[in-house]
Amino acid sequence: MVLAAGSTASAKSWARNCVRPCAAVRRVNDSVLRKVGSCFDYIAVVKLLEQYRVSPDLSFALRGSGGMAKAVAGALRDTGFRSGIILARNQTTGGPLEGTYGY
Repeated sequence: MVLAAGSTASAKSWARNCVRPCAAVRRVNDSVLRKVGSCFDYIAVVKLLEQYRVSPDLSFALRGSGGMAKAVAGALRDTGFRSGIILARNQTTGGPLEGTYGY
């Protein structure tokens, strides 16, 4: 699926908001970005945390180390959650995820 951005500036702005937390957008050229699911997962999690006013003072346990876990970890970090643990069966992907997000 391709997301067409109105201008280079809006494409860069959109990419900045998505790419940093989950590296989910592939740049095709200056005005077209390839849409990848985990970026939209990240946005959905952020919006849910805000909508339900979940306190970032709470601790969390995140199970998994795939794309959705990556999106959730980024959303939790970016909304102020500091106390949590990532539980992953796969050490190859779980370790780097834990290191990237600091949990």
